[in-house]
Amino acid sequence: MLFRFIFIISAFLFFSACAANKEMEASFSSQVEPDHSVSTNNKLAVLVSEKGNVSESKPYVKQVVDALKLRGFKNVYSYNDIPNTADSFDLAVLIDLSKRTDVREYQKDIYDFVDNGKTRSVCVRTGGSTQCNDEKELEYEVVGQSMETESLTGYYFSLHWINAKNKKKVMLNFGTSYEEECSDKAVYSFLISQTISRLDFENKDKHEYTVKMPEGYNCS
Repeated sequence: MLFRFIFIISAFLFFSACAANKEMEASFSSQVEPDHSVSTNNKLAVLVSEKGNVSESKPYVKQVVDALKLRGFKNVYSYNDIPNTADSFDLAVLIDLSKRTDVREYQKDIYDFVDNGKTRSVCVRTGGSTQCNDEKELEYEVVGQSMETESLTGYYFSLHWINAKNKKKVMLNFGTSYEEECSDKAVYSFLISQTISRLDFENKDKHEYTVKMPEGYNCS
């Protein structure tokens, strides 16, 4: 009996831990200019796009630099430590992180029990006699509609790759997530690591993906 109890408790803890593993969803897209190329031998300067959300993006420059190094780039500088020489880097990588909350209205069906015009006989036996009564049959169906509102927050991470010599665009990468249960910091960090890990320097790409986070992952 004791063994069975321990087995049940252990199984419960195991499956609870498995169920607690969070899944995060996002999408990735990439555009590559055919006449240009990107190599991990290129020297990169990671800058914050002045056209984007500067204050939101600046705290994540170091993470972008580190992620690019993990991706194989050997020489990556942040905007704080770019060497003061004209030919110090090959590509400028302009990053932008932002979020936007949209509110939309939609029609919601209202359900209730409705008389369908039919009856059924319900009999109750009391003592030695049986009494039957006809009852109306009810069906659960749409009886109307109401206008509802909902909000949806999108998180966005973009990298614009610019040739430092001729100022022409080389590549654009874009990551998006509508994660609702994590903090802004956690979603941004997730988008940075996933977007950069999926870089393809030769082909255009666009796909959605789901990542099962490590056990005990905290997205606060």
